[in-house]
Formats: sequence, structure tokens, C-alpha cells
Amino acid sequence: MTNYSRARDEYLESEVLSAGPVRRVQLLYEGAIDAIVKARLSLAAKDIPARAAQVNKALDILGELALSLDHSSGASMSKELVELYDYAQRRLIDGTSTQTDKPFAEAEQVLKTLQDAWKSIPEIETPSIPAPPSHRVPRDYGSGDTFSVGSVGAGIDQLA
Repeated sequence: MTNYSRARDEYLESEVLSAGPVRRVQLLYEGAIDAIVKARLSLAAKDIPARAAQVNKALDILGELALSLDHSSGASMSKELVELYDYAQRRLIDGTSTQTDKPFAEAEQVLKTLQDAWKSIPEIETPSIPAPPSHRVPRDYGSGDTFSVGSVGAGIDQLA
């Protein structure tokens, strides 16, 4: 692996780990499209092992996208996405078995269309979680006051 490849991989890993949920989906689309483009180039160059590796990468990403769908909310949308991912997977398999470019181009176009739609979705803001309040209790010897932290109650006299 070249230094450039290693640096690029580290950058991508950092981007994925720091990305929000919408950006992660966008990155998956970018990865799948990139793999299909490379598969098409490998097909043209008659580089079967490289083509197979890129097709497998795209198939894996499409599988991950399908598995990550939440079918409990927006069921009709997730059903349509599953069907589109399945279609793209079938086109990639067809392109591999027939060794023709057209099925790869169709799969790429489906994903580019979906990618464009995802680019228009704003990132989901994750609310910042405020720091928990301090549970320090000023000492008040002999007052007999009590307090509670969570489900644990204690008398001031017991803490001193």
C-alpha cells in the first residue's frame, strides 16, 4: 500500500467515524458508486480479479444500506429503497455474468439518483448533552437534612 493510499484510507476512516448518520449514508453511496466505476474500468481492461473485487465491494455496501433501513418508520420508503438496492445488486451480478457494461451503468445510475436525493437532506443535529449537575453537597454538620442522588438517599450526618 502506498503512502497516498494509506493516508487516504486514514482520512476516510476519520471522516466516517466523525460523520453524522446522513453523512454516513452519503459516504456509503460514494463508496458504492466509486466501486462500480472501478468495476467498469476493470471490465474494459479485462482485469477480471479487479472487477470482481470492486463488484463485491459494491454488493457489500448495498447489502449494508439495505440492512440499515428502519422498517418501523417510513415503511413504504424503506420498502422502495430495498427494491432499488436489490435491483442494483441484480444488475451488478448480471454485468458480471455477461461481462457487459450496460448493467453496471444502470446500477451506477440508480445509485447516483439516490445519492443526489441524499445530498439534499440536511444532517441531523444531535443535541448536545449538558453536563450532569454537580452532586456535591455542602457539609452542614448536625442539621439532619437528607438528600437524594438518583435512587440513593442518605442523611447528611451519614456522609460526614
